[in-house]
Amino acid sequence: CHMTLVKVSATKEHEDMTRDGESVTLSAAEQIRANVATTVVQRKALIKEILAVGKIDVPENGTKQITARFGGRIERLFVVCCGQNAVLGAPVAELYSPDAIAAQREFLVALNSLSGGSADSSLLKQTRLKLTLWGFTDQQLDRLAKEREPATTVMIYSPVAGTVLRKNVDLQQYVSAGQSLFDLADLRTVWLQLDIYET
Repeated sequence: CHMTLVKVSATKEHEDMTRDGESVTLSAAEQIRANVATTVVQRKALIKEILAVGKIDVPENGTKQITARFGGRIERLFVVCCGQNAVLGAPVAELYSPDAIAAQREFLVALNSLSGGSADSSLLKQTRLKLTLWGFTDQQLDRLAKEREPATTVMIYSPVAGTVLRKNVDLQQYVSAGQSLFDLADLRTVWLQLDIYET
């Protein structure tokens, strides 16, 4: 064939390649041609950094509301902005309410009738229970019984504790029974909502 022949060993290309069961050893040249990279086997945690967009959310069972238990007009607000903490038992608002004034008078009538011996105690208990369900504290009721004069404005105390997420009322606004005054949340535990997509 008129070509210069060079003697090549039959094992030169594979002199570093051995097969033992399932193991394969490649020479440096073969690793380059096969684009194979190797590393030492070791035990370690697999960690991958992922950049994602998300938001902090409040758990559904962590939200609360402070509502008006009777209708009236907002005279004072002690919680004035979102982010403010509402403390359990602390005043949050003061209302002028004809309904609350009438309920106090009913209590005083029952109290005066009992003192005069012309009524039984069940009526007094009913009128006191009504005020209690409307959020009147024992201190407010004791003061009412002592002074024998209904308060023209009623202090609203927070029945729950939390951080104010939304203030739903303003000064001089009229509210109805059951209307939400403040939306609160317990921010000691929050959810992190992330959008992570497959790559």
